Amino acid sequence: EKAERSITLLAELAIAMQNHPRGRQVRVGAPWAAEALAAHFGPAPEAERTAHAAQFLEEEMADSGIVVSRGGELQFWHLTFQEYLAAVAIAGKPDQEQIQLLFEQGKAHRPEWRETVLLLAGVLRVKQGKAKVDGVATAILDRAGSKLADQARAADLLGAIVNDLRPFDYQPPDPERYQTLMDATLGVFEKGSVKRVEFAVRLAAAEALGQAGDPRLSRENWIRIEGGTSGLKSFEIGKYPVTVQEYARFMEAGGYRDKQWWNAGGFGKENQPRDWNSQKEHLNRPVTRVNWYEASAYAAWAGGRLLTSAEWEWAARGKQGREYPWGNEEPDATRANYGESGPKQATPVGLYPCGATSEGVEDMAGNVWEWTESWHDEKQTSKVLRGGSWYDGASDLRGSGRGDDGPVGGDDGVGFRVAREVSVP
Repeated sequence: EKAERSITLLAELAIAMQNHPRGRQVRVGAPWAAEALAAHFGPAPEAERTAHAAQFLEEEMADSGIVVSRGGELQFWHLTFQEYLAAVAIAGKPDQEQIQLLFEQGKAHRPEWRETVLLLAGVLRVKQGKAKVDGVATAILDRAGSKLADQARAADLLGAIVNDLRPFDYQPPDPERYQTLMDATLGVFEKGSVKRVEFAVRLAAAEALGQAGDPRLSRENWIRIEGGTSGLKSFEIGKYPVTVQEYARFMEAGGYRDKQWWNAGGFGKENQPRDWNSQKEHLNRPVTRVNWYEASAYAAWAGGRLLTSAEWEWAARGKQGREYPWGNEEPDATRANYGESGPKQATPVGLYPCGATSEGVEDMAGNVWEWTESWHDEKQTSKVLRGGSWYDGASDLRGSGRGDDGPVGGDDGVGFRVAREVSVP
C-alpha cells in the first residue's frame, strides 16, 4: 500500500478501537482488527477482503512498526498514535458526523477521548482551517447547559483547545458566549460546588479559567485583619497567595530587574524564577520556586510587604485561636490541598473555599508554604515558612505550625502572600 493509503487505513483502525462497543480499546485481537478494516478493501467477497486486511496489518507490523503485536494481540506502538490517527479519521468525516460521534453520543467529555478531541482541533486547524475548529467549539458551547458541572466540563475542554491552539491565536467564534461560559465557571470556587461537582471537574475548569484569564485576579483582593491583644496592629492581607499571573506582571513591568525593590544580597541571583516557563501554563496557581528575596521584591513592587510570622498566625487562627484556618475540625479533601488527599500538585488559588478563614482569607493551609519576613533562628540563616503545602501531611496545616528554609531556597511547594498597612481614608 502507498503511504497515504496506509495512513488512511491505520486511521480507520484507530477510530474503530477508540469507538469500540465496549469502550476505548488499546489492544485488540488481530482477527477483530482485520474485520474492522475489511470493508476498506474493495468489492471482493468478505473472506477475501478480511484476508487482505490481515495481510496489510502483518506488513505494517513488519515495515512501519506503528502497530505491533503484544501477546498475540495488536496495538499501536504508542497510545498517542492511536489518538492522533483517530483524530485524523474523525477530521475526514462530514461535519454532522463529527458532531454526532463526539457530542450526541457523549464521548467528547470522557477522559479516554480528551486527547483525541484536542488533537482533532489541531488537525482541523492545520489541514482544513479555522472554520472547522469553530464548528467543534460551537458544539461545545451549544451543549454547555445550565448546570455547573456541565458548564465546568465545557469550559475545561474548550479552554484546553484554546490553549493548544495558542500558536494560531485561536479564539472561539462567539467571544461573548465563551466569556459567559467562563464567568459561569467561577462557580467552582464557591462552597456550594464542593459537593455538587466532583473535584477533578472543578480542577480542570479552574485551570481552563486560568488559561482564558481568571477575572478574580484583576480585582482588589485585600482583606482587613484587625489588630490583636498581643500588640499587633491592624493590616491588610492578600486573599490568595500571589499567582503566576500576578508575578508575570512584575516581570513584564521590569520590576524583577529593578534593584530598588530588592533587599541587600538578593538582587541578581537569577534572571527569573526557577522553572518559570513551565509555570506560565498555570496562570492562576500560586507562583512557586521563588526564593525569599524574590518574594520580598515582588511585595515591595506591589506596594506591600511580606507578613511577619506573628501576623500570619494571627490571620490564620484569629482571635478565637482556631487550630486550623477554618476552625478546629480535622483537615479533609474539601478544606485543603495536602499530601494525604490532594492531587499531588499545586492547584489554582481559591479551589478549597471550605478551608477559608472566617474573614475570607483562602489557601492558608496547604497548597504552598508561604515565606514570611521573620527569621527562624538567632543566627539568621533561615526564614520562617507557614501553612504547609500540597506535598506535606495534615500536621503541617495547623495555624501554629511552621517550617523554614534559607532565603535563597524555595521549591515547587513554596510561594508567598503579600500584606500591606491599613489604608487611611
